[in-house]
Amino acid sequence: MKNLIFFLSVLWPVLGQAQVLIQGPGSSPKEFESFLSLNPRAQSFQRFVIEEMQSQPQQEQKIFALADLIDIEISSGLEQLDKINREAALSTLSLQFLKDLLARWQSVTSANKAMKTAIHQLSCKMNFLSGENTASSECPLEPASLSELRTKNSWAETLLVESSAYSLEAGSRLLLVASARYHFTLLSNTHNPVSFYGTYAELLSQNLKAEPLVSGSCKGFHADIDSMNLLNQGSVFWNAQCVRRLNEGQDSDLTGKSWLQRNKTWLYPTAALLFGGGIYVMRGKKLVIDASSFQ
Repeated sequence: MKNLIFFLSVLWPVLGQAQVLIQGPGSSPKEFESFLSLNPRAQSFQRFVIEEMQSQPQQEQKIFALADLIDIEISSGLEQLDKINREAALSTLSLQFLKDLLARWQSVTSANKAMKTAIHQLSCKMNFLSGENTASSECPLEPASLSELRTKNSWAETLLVESSAYSLEAGSRLLLVASARYHFTLLSNTHNPVSFYGTYAELLSQNLKAEPLVSGSCKGFHADIDSMNLLNQGSVFWNAQCVRRLNEGQDSDLTGKSWLQRNKTWLYPTAALLFGGGIYVMRGKKLVIDASSFQ
C-alpha cells in the first residue's frame, strides 16, 4: 500500500497538471477556442498568465511588510509601493491589502496635504480595481478607448489593468481613475505579454512591440519562452490533428491515454520495480480524477 501511495504521488503532478495551450502561427482562433472547450484539462496561455499575476507570494510579502512602517515612514512606504508596482502588476491579494492599508495611512497624514493627496489617489485606484468603480467628485473616472488600443496593437486580445482582465473586443468599455498610474499588460495567445507602467494616455502613446511566442509550423517550430513552468506544461496548437509539446516536439492530444502511451517505456518498468518485480493490477477498481479542479 505504501508503494502504491508513493507511485501515485510521483504520477499525480503529471496526470493532474493543467496543459497550457499556445495558439500557433496561422491557426484559427475559433478552432483554438473550440479545442480548449473540448479539453477541460487544458487552459489558454492568456489564462495561465492571468492566474500567475493574480497570485504573487513574493510581491505580497513585500507589501505586507509596509504595514510595519511607523507614521513618519509613510512617505518612504509610498516610494516602496511605487517601485513594487513598477516591477509587476499588483496581485488580487495585494490589492485587497493595500485598500485597507491606504485607508489607515490616510487617517494619520491629515497634516501633510501633498502626501494625503497621493494616498487619496491611490485609494481611488484600489477601490476601482476592487469593483467600486462608481464615478464621484472625489474619485473622477475617465473612459478608456479600448478600440484605439486594439487598433494600435492588433495582436492583443486582452488588457490587464494590474491583475484585472478586460477584453479588447469591439464594443468593450473601461473607466479608469483620471491621472492614476497603472501596471498595464497586453495579452494574447500568440505573443509574449507586453507591460507598461503609467497612465492610460501614456500607454496609448507608446509604440509597443510584441514578439511571437512560437515561430515555424507543425513540422518544425521554435519557441521564444523563458518560463520553465510554461515549457514543461505548454503545447502549441495548429489544428485539432496537430498539437505539439513545447519541450518535446511530440504530438499530444491532452488525454491520459496518450500520456501513458508516450511514457510506457519508463512507466511500466518503474511500476514493476516499485511493486516488487511485478505489475500491480487493480481489478474492479476505478481511479477518478476531477479535471474541473485543474481549470
